[in-house]
This record gives sequence, C-alpha cells and structure tokens, in this order.
Amino acid sequence: HKSRAASERSRAEAERVLTSAANSMVKAWNTTNQAFSERISECSDTHTKLQGHLSLTLQELYDLDRYIKMLMNAIKAKSAPLKVAQSRLELRTHRPEVEATKDNPQISLISEVMELQNQLAKLNAKLDDAESAKKMLEDTKRDLEKDIRIKTLSLLIDRQRCMAFRLNFPYHTRCVCGPRETEVQ
Repeated sequence: HKSRAASERSRAEAERVLTSAANSMVKAWNTTNQAFSERISECSDTHTKLQGHLSLTLQELYDLDRYIKMLMNAIKAKSAPLKVAQSRLELRTHRPEVEATKDNPQISLISEVMELQNQLAKLNAKLDDAESAKKMLEDTKRDLEKDIRIKTLSLLIDRQRCMAFRLNFPYHTRCVCGPRETEVQ
C-alpha cells in the first residue's frame, strides 16, 4: 500500500514536472515566434524604406543627368562665341602699327573674351560639381541595391524557411508516459 501510494505520488510529481516543462516550452516557443514575427516586420519596414530611398536616389540621378546635359549644352553654346571673339581679338592685335590702337572696339572685345572665359569657368566648375554629385549618387544607388538584396534574402529566409518550419514543426504540450510494451521474440 505504501509503495503504491509513493509510486502514485512520484507519478503525480513527474506529471507535474513534465506539464510545467511543456508549459515552459510552449511559452518559449510563443516568445520566439513573436520575436521572429517582430524581426520580420522590422526587416520588412526597413526593406520598404530602402526601396523608397532608392526611388528618390534614382529620381535625383535622372534630374542630375538632365542638369549635366544642360550644362554641357551651355558650355558648347558659349564656346563658339568665345572662339569668334578670340579670333577677332587676335586679328586686331596683328594690325599695322598705326592701326594697332586700344580703341573702344578693342576694349569691348577684351571685355567680351574675359566675360565669356569667366562664364565658361563657372559652367565648368558647376559641371565638375554635378559630376562629383552624380558619382556619389551612383555609389549610394549601388549600396542601396546591395542592402535591398540582403534584406530581400533575409526576409525570404525568415518568412519562408524559418517561420514556415517553426509553425509546421510537430510538438506536443503533453508528454504521454505509459508502460512500455515489451517485444516478443
């Protein structure tokens, strides 16, 4: 009688410990699943933000390309008048001594050449700045595309591999302990 009662107490204690362990396992399982879901949500939000940033960067690159073309056209447009003014100035400097005077047309030509050279220098400086900015945007674009690929792969792994496996993994909250069947040989 005493051994039977002790056996029942032991069995009840074992059942209580197993139930407690199973409940702890379920709690840990749910906590991990919640953490995974939060990580997937954060990763998805970051992925969306990166895509938005990439869209803005692509628009900035497009606008900058148009600006660079405009600057190149402006430089081209200023180059021809500068050559004409320089040629006229050069011809005036080769005049015979009596006609080689510093008159108003000569002063105007010198002023025109200097003004055109200043404008071209400013346009070339703007072009250099724009091309530097374009290089930085292209680097940013490349980095964003790399980050998006990484986030896409992370989401694929987390959603389709880890979470799918976790949610379909068979486990039982109750351990069924019973007498072992002995094999008959």
